[in-house]
Amino acid sequence: MNLVRTPLLILLILLLPIHSFCLYPTPLNCTDTARLCTSFLAFKPNVNQTLAVIKSMFDVLPEDVTVEGNGRDYLFIRKNCSCSSTINKYLTNTTYTVR
Repeated sequence: MNLVRTPLLILLILLLPIHSFCLYPTPLNCTDTARLCTSFLAFKPNVNQTLAVIKSMFDVLPEDVTVEGNGRDYLFIRKNCSCSSTINKYLTNTTYTVR
């Protein structure tokens, strides 16, 4: 994997909450720690990374991956998020395996 793309992925993950904050006048209230929500990671694959490899990298099912355009644009990986009781914010915890 190209090392330049890893910081880009991290930057996109960090910018997603800012983007969603701009869309809504008030953020979601995070009070129920049992409530689940959905978040998305944006990932731009290398030419040699197949959909099977990408699913394995993020440990997701086929229905958790949305392919945009011709399949060489950004992919969106669906992950669950939940309310953190310590900071009262919605967070996603995920793993990523470099292949």
